[in-house]
Amino acid sequence: MNHEEVLSQTALKLVEPQLLKAKKRGKRAGVKTKLKSLKSRTALPGIILTNAQSVLHKLDELHLFVKSRCSYLTQIICITESWLTSNHPLTRTALDGYSQYRQDRDLTSTNKTQGGGILVYISDRWSADNKVTHQKSTPHLEIMTVKSRPFWLPREIQNIITVACYCPQTGQSKTAANTKGTKNYITQHIQELEVKYPNAAILVMGDFNTLPLKLSTYQQVVTKTTRARKTLDKCFVNVKHAYKYCQKPSTFC
Repeated sequence: MNHEEVLSQTALKLVEPQLLKAKKRGKRAGVKTKLKSLKSRTALPGIILTNAQSVLHKLDELHLFVKSRCSYLTQIICITESWLTSNHPLTRTALDGYSQYRQDRDLTSTNKTQGGGILVYISDRWSADNKVTHQKSTPHLEIMTVKSRPFWLPREIQNIITVACYCPQTGQSKTAANTKGTKNYITQHIQELEVKYPNAAILVMGDFNTLPLKLSTYQQVVTKTTRARKTLDKCFVNVKHAYKYCQKPSTFC
């Protein structure tokens, strides 16, 4: 895999329907201008989703990103295949202005020594009330759920819930029963979240590889292929028409 493919990522930018008003005379009323003035005060978070294949090799780009203007429109950064373990201290992956939440590859539960791992960054400007509510690692699935209560939300939404997933590549151990069990586990977990947090905006994202996951009441916003003519990185949102997809190669900005 060449440099561009390793660094390729999916950026999900927020659509603000209420901001799409007629331009006022004598004033700059574009969406980007208004979002820039609102900064972190958006109804739903801006998202970057990427498969890093060792985030330790991408830390310089992450630090450059948080110093750019793009970071004001990005509240959640979801990284799959972080390749992190308990041997990597939190200080090594710290990012200025963001809180980090890690689901590191566990040898005992996954029976794999390398690869995998989930890393989620949440902007401190957007939310300081974040909590990991669920974590699980198996040979067929790594999943982490983070519940956020941002500084500002519309009355219709009480929480933002990020469900980050990584499903390893299909192999000999990936039988039909394992595939069905993984799908059932994810859908059951989402149903439990919907019951417990009925007014939450739920974002299910990650690298699903060949897992044929479909959520009937959610919109899958990644509309183009992400690797090898297949859409392996996906993002499901229970608020339809809230996001648009934008693929950005090489860098975060």
